[in-house]
Order: sequence, then structure tokens, then C-alpha cells
Amino acid sequence: MSKTSIYQLTPPELQALKEYLEDGEKRVTLQQSKALNVCSFFFINKKDGKLHPMVNYHPLNEIAKNVAPIPLISELVDKLLGAWFFTKLDI
Repeated sequence: MSKTSIYQLTPPELQALKEYLEDGEKRVTLQQSKALNVCSFFFINKKDGKLHPMVNYHPLNEIAKNVAPIPLISELVDKLLGAWFFTKLDI
């Protein structure tokens, strides 16, 4: 994986980051990770003056590029129903 940059955060960005992390932990949408792969996190200014958090997932996508695609839920359900049906017939 390519190296990621460390961005210097301004005091308003540090405050926004703290609020973003606290809110994410309360909502259980964020959790601490011990993964070795990292992505850059930074803020962009919105038109209304607020800060919008951004994550650069490009390095992570490069690693996951050759991974098999996730199967469709409908296909998995069909396979499970078929397995259950044949199991019942065998009994």
C-alpha cells in the first residue's frame, strides 16, 4: 500500500475532528481500528463555512481491487432456500 500523508490540522479542524469522532462513537458508526491499512482524513470548507470531513479511500481500494465481488443477497437466499428444500426431501 502506498504511503499516506499526515495533514496539519488547524484548531477549528481539530475541534471538528473531535466532534466528528465523538458523534460517530455515540451513533456506533465509528469504532477504533487496529488495522495496518490507513486512509487519509482531512476537511474541506463548505460554502456555508462549515467543515466537511473527507476520507481518501483510494489506497484501500487499490488493495481490494482483485477481491471477488460480493454476491447478491437474492442469489444467496435462493441458494439457502434450495439447500433447505433438498435437506427436507432427503429426510
